[in-house]
Amino acid sequence: PADSGVEEVVVSGGLVYGLAGSSLVVVDPWRFEIVGRLDGLTSARQLAVTGGVAVVTARESGVYVVDVSVPAAPRLAAHYDPVEFATGVHL
Repeated sequence: PADSGVEEVVVSGGLVYGLAGSSLVVVDPWRFEIVGRLDGLTSARQLAVTGGVAVVTARESGVYVVDVSVPAAPRLAAHYDPVEFATGVHL
């Protein structure tokens, strides 16, 4: 939801990727518009993006791997639910 605040922002390939609530949002900073969105990333906290892949850590909800090779249509590629909290990510 738009009123939940932004947890993390990353710039990659001329686009801005942000975590807002349980959503990954892809923004074109030159047109000031959202070009893609993926909802359902519960507890999303940290984000790294490279080579068409976004990795989101989500504490007790694990790690989400998102295919962002088509920024207008990000899709969940994988989800790993660890025993411990998933925090911090770097690609």
